[in-house]
Amino acid sequence: MERIGKKPIVMSQFVQRFIVNRIQNAIIFSAMEIVANGWATPEQVDLAVKSSIGIRMPIIGVIQTLDFTGLGLVNDISKSVGLKIPLIDEAVEKGHFGVSTSKGIYDYGGRTEEEILRKRDLLFLQMIDHLEKIEAFKPV
Repeated sequence: MERIGKKPIVMSQFVQRFIVNRIQNAIIFSAMEIVANGWATPEQVDLAVKSSIGIRMPIIGVIQTLDFTGLGLVNDISKSVGLKIPLIDEAVEKGHFGVSTSKGIYDYGGRTEEEILRKRDLLFLQMIDHLEKIEAFKPV
């Protein structure tokens, strides 16, 4: 895989579908619900994804996004919908709330929230500049 430019990730347990396929399916099903209910057009959904999570995911991924949201809030929301997420519970119990405390799911090495946000935002802006340059926000 590495010889053809892929980075293999071995899951700790066999499950149907790969990591990204499972995440992509959840996004597709949500997008189809939005379109089917007439809440937005296919073009609006695609532009919304391209100009938001499409920019964020290469920089902070799905899980690290929770550290930026704040694990206390994520924990409250999870509980309000009946979910118990041990990874989040354990972090919150230790006082690790994410970026605001320099430790959450990820360890930010004692950097301040301002430093972490500045680095993230700079990377976001660079990603937006690149995507605009290659006209990625237009349909292919």
